[in-house]
Amino acid sequence: MLRNKKTGEVGHLLTSKDIGEYIIINNEYRTLAKYDSLAGLNDEWEDCKDPKEFWYIVQDGDIFSDNDTVTEDYAKRLQAIGNYFESIEEAKKALEKLKAWKRLKDKGFRFEGWNWKAQSIDCSLDYTAITEEQSEEADKDIDLLFGGEE
Repeated sequence: MLRNKKTGEVGHLLTSKDIGEYIIINNEYRTLAKYDSLAGLNDEWEDCKDPKEFWYIVQDGDIFSDNDTVTEDYAKRLQAIGNYFESIEEAKKALEKLKAWKRLKDKGFRFEGWNWKAQSIDCSLDYTAITEEQSEEADKDIDLLFGGEE
């Protein structure tokens, strides 16, 4: 794997008997014809380690791990907002928490904060306005979100 010293793009160096040597970047093939020698290639590109595999949630709720096409800058932005997971299980758990939060909001749940004196969560949900089944679902969602497991 190679990284462009100027742009940070990551590419894979490949050789084909028909084309010769080329680099694949974001599924785009770039020939190495512009480089006079290996030294010319090394002026612009350097060896790099394979990026660590990670997962992230996209806008429709799917979980992706297309690390070959994600730039380093994009991966850092995903990390900055908490949408970068080191395992698919971790990503699935985060997605379930997002869904739980949405279900609770739709039922009128209000989170008001942590009550330090009572060591409990201050929140409100009008249980009289929902069915018993919805009440049980709400309790499960609250436990998923605030049950103490990170």
